[in-house]
Amino acid sequence: MKTTKKDFEEFKAEFNRMVELLGLKSWNVFFKCTKLNDGVAANIDYDTDSRCAEVSLNTIKYVVDLKRSAKHEAFHLLLADLYESARDRFVDEKTLNKNEEAVIVALEKLDI
Repeated sequence: MKTTKKDFEEFKAEFNRMVELLGLKSWNVFFKCTKLNDGVAANIDYDTDSRCAEVSLNTIKYVVDLKRSAKHEAFHLLLADLYESARDRFVDEKTLNKNEEAVIVALEKLDI
């Protein structure tokens, strides 16, 4: 089954809702609908220095719950700074703590 324009718009709307909810407005987010690897519903690539992210939805519809896929990719963006700082072998504790705190503050905003 192919991803429709309506599917793509629903995916983008939910991702943008999550960006707002999680306080990730410092990111410049771009979307595309493109062929991804088999079994991959969506993907996100980002650059923490430029604060740019590209969110891709597969042209082949692998999932029924597009909102859940959008949330999944938004959570990757939420963790981007923490993930990137943890990859740096010279990262200091202060940086890790700052990035961990940013995730916790964002999660506090969720009504769960």
